[in-house]
Amino acid sequence: MFELWLAPSWQRLSAKLGLGDQRILVIASDRASVLNLPWELLRPAEGEAIGADARWSVRRLPWAGRQLETADGRLTVGPLKVLYMVSAPTDQVELDFEREEERLLSALGRTGRRVVFDSGDLGSFEELGERINEFRRTSST
Repeated sequence: MFELWLAPSWQRLSAKLGLGDQRILVIASDRASVLNLPWELLRPAEGEAIGADARWSVRRLPWAGRQLETADGRLTVGPLKVLYMVSAPTDQVELDFEREEERLLSALGRTGRRVVFDSGDLGSFEELGERINEFRRTSST
Protein backbone atom coordinates (compact mmCIF):
# COMPACT_ATOMS: atom_id res chain seq x y z
CA MET A 1 0.00 0.00 0.00
CA PHE A 2 2.83 2.37 0.79
CA GLU A 3 4.40 1.92 -2.64
CA LEU A 4 1.11 2.58 -4.40
CA TRP A 5 -0.22 5.50 -2.33
CA LEU A 6 2.60 7.36 -0.59
CA ALA A 7 6.03 6.37 -1.97
CA PRO A 8 6.08 9.00 -4.77
CA SER A 9 5.60 11.82 -2.22
CA TRP A 10 7.14 10.30 0.90
CA GLN A 11 10.55 11.98 0.73
CA ARG A 12 8.96 15.44 0.52
CA LEU A 13 6.37 14.64 3.22
CA SER A 14 8.73 12.96 5.68
CA ALA A 15 11.15 15.90 5.51
CA LYS A 16 8.46 18.01 7.20
CA LEU A 17 7.94 15.58 10.09
CA GLY A 18 9.77 16.04 13.39
CA LEU A 19 10.99 12.98 15.25
CA GLY A 20 8.14 12.88 17.80
CA ASP A 21 5.47 14.75 15.82
CA GLN A 22 1.93 13.38 15.82
CA ARG A 23 0.80 12.32 12.36
CA ILE A 24 -2.73 11.96 11.00
CA LEU A 25 -3.32 10.07 7.79
CA VAL A 26 -6.57 11.40 6.33
CA ILE A 27 -8.29 9.20 3.77
CA ALA A 28 -11.04 11.15 2.00
CA SER A 29 -13.00 9.26 -0.62
CA ASP A 30 -16.55 8.67 -1.71
CA ARG A 31 -15.62 5.03 -2.45
CA ALA A 32 -16.15 2.55 0.36
CA SER A 33 -13.54 0.24 -1.18
CA VAL A 34 -10.86 2.90 -0.58
CA LEU A 35 -12.06 3.80 2.92
CA ASN A 36 -12.18 0.13 3.93
CA LEU A 37 -8.58 -0.63 2.95
CA PRO A 38 -6.47 -1.61 5.99
CA TRP A 39 -4.68 1.74 6.23
CA GLU A 40 -3.45 0.86 9.71
CA LEU A 41 -1.20 -1.76 8.09
CA LEU A 42 0.54 0.82 5.89
CA ARG A 43 4.27 0.86 6.61
CA PRO A 44 6.17 4.09 5.90
CA ALA A 45 9.65 3.60 4.46
CA GLU A 46 11.48 3.76 7.80
CA GLY A 47 8.87 2.57 10.24
CA GLU A 48 6.47 -0.01 11.48
CA ALA A 49 2.79 -0.28 10.56
CA ILE A 50 1.11 3.02 11.41
CA GLY A 51 -1.58 1.21 13.41
CA ALA A 52 1.14 0.05 15.82
CA ASP A 53 2.89 3.45 16.05
CA ALA A 54 1.48 5.76 18.74
CA ARG A 55 2.49 8.82 16.70
CA TRP A 56 0.02 7.91 13.94
CA SER A 57 -3.75 8.00 13.70
CA VAL A 58 -6.02 7.37 10.72
CA ARG A 59 -9.11 9.41 9.92
CA ARG A 60 -11.51 8.24 7.22
CA LEU A 61 -13.81 10.84 5.63
CA PRO A 62 -16.62 9.55 3.39
CA TRP A 63 -16.33 12.33 0.83
CA ALA A 64 -13.86 13.67 -1.67
CA GLY A 65 -13.19 17.25 -2.72
CA ARG A 66 -14.39 18.89 0.49
CA GLN A 67 -12.30 20.37 3.29
CA LEU A 68 -12.86 19.75 6.97
CA GLU A 69 -14.52 22.63 8.77
CA THR A 70 -12.27 24.56 11.12
CA ALA A 71 -12.85 23.59 14.72
CA ASP A 72 -13.47 26.41 17.18
CA GLY A 73 -12.23 24.37 20.14
CA ARG A 74 -15.62 24.08 21.84
CA LEU A 75 -17.10 20.67 22.44
CA THR A 76 -20.81 20.13 22.17
CA VAL A 77 -22.61 19.81 25.47
CA GLY A 78 -24.41 16.61 26.20
CA PRO A 79 -23.90 13.07 27.32
CA LEU A 80 -21.67 10.54 25.65
CA LYS A 81 -23.96 8.32 23.57
CA VAL A 82 -22.96 4.68 23.26
CA LEU A 83 -24.67 2.06 21.12
CA TYR A 84 -23.40 -1.42 21.92
CA MET A 85 -24.09 -4.14 19.37
CA VAL A 86 -22.38 -7.49 19.15
CA SER A 87 -22.48 -10.24 16.60
CA ALA A 88 -20.22 -13.22 16.10
CA PRO A 89 -19.70 -16.01 13.59
CA THR A 90 -21.77 -19.09 14.37
CA ASP A 91 -18.91 -21.47 13.56
CA GLN A 92 -16.71 -20.22 16.43
CA VAL A 93 -16.82 -20.40 20.22
CA GLU A 94 -19.75 -18.32 21.45
CA LEU A 95 -18.91 -15.00 23.09
CA ASP A 96 -20.14 -14.18 26.57
CA PHE A 97 -22.15 -11.14 25.43
CA GLU A 98 -23.48 -10.31 28.89
CA ARG A 99 -19.98 -10.30 30.40
CA GLU A 100 -18.66 -8.02 27.66
CA GLU A 101 -21.57 -5.63 28.20
CA GLU A 102 -20.94 -5.60 31.97
CA ARG A 103 -17.28 -4.75 31.39
CA LEU A 104 -18.18 -1.91 29.04
CA LEU A 105 -20.75 -0.51 31.49
CA SER A 106 -18.19 -0.71 34.29
CA ALA A 107 -15.62 1.20 32.21
CA LEU A 108 -18.19 3.82 31.22
CA GLY A 109 -19.21 4.23 34.86
CA ARG A 110 -15.62 5.04 35.82
CA THR A 111 -15.36 7.91 33.33
CA GLY A 112 -17.34 10.30 35.52
CA ARG A 113 -19.30 11.51 32.50
CA ARG A 114 -22.98 11.43 31.75
CA VAL A 115 -23.55 8.49 29.43
CA VAL A 116 -26.58 7.37 27.46
CA PHE A 117 -26.18 3.64 26.86
CA ASP A 118 -28.23 1.50 24.51
CA SER A 119 -27.61 -2.04 23.37
CA GLY A 120 -28.90 -3.83 20.35
CA ASP A 121 -30.67 -7.13 20.67
CA LEU A 122 -30.10 -8.73 17.28
CA GLY A 123 -26.65 -7.54 16.21
CA SER A 124 -27.84 -7.27 12.61
CA PHE A 125 -27.09 -4.63 9.99
CA GLU A 126 -30.81 -3.92 9.76
CA GLU A 127 -30.99 -3.20 13.48
CA LEU A 128 -27.90 -1.00 13.25
CA GLY A 129 -29.55 1.02 10.46
CA GLU A 130 -32.72 1.41 12.51
CA ARG A 131 -30.75 2.58 15.56
CA ILE A 132 -28.76 5.09 13.50
CA ASN A 133 -31.95 6.51 11.96
CA GLU A 134 -33.55 6.72 15.42
CA PHE A 135 -30.49 8.52 16.76
CA ARG A 136 -30.57 11.03 13.91
CA ARG A 137 -34.27 11.73 14.51
CA THR A 138 -33.84 12.29 18.24
CA SER A 139 -30.64 14.32 17.82
CA SER A 140 -32.20 16.76 15.37
CA THR A 141 -35.08 17.70 17.69
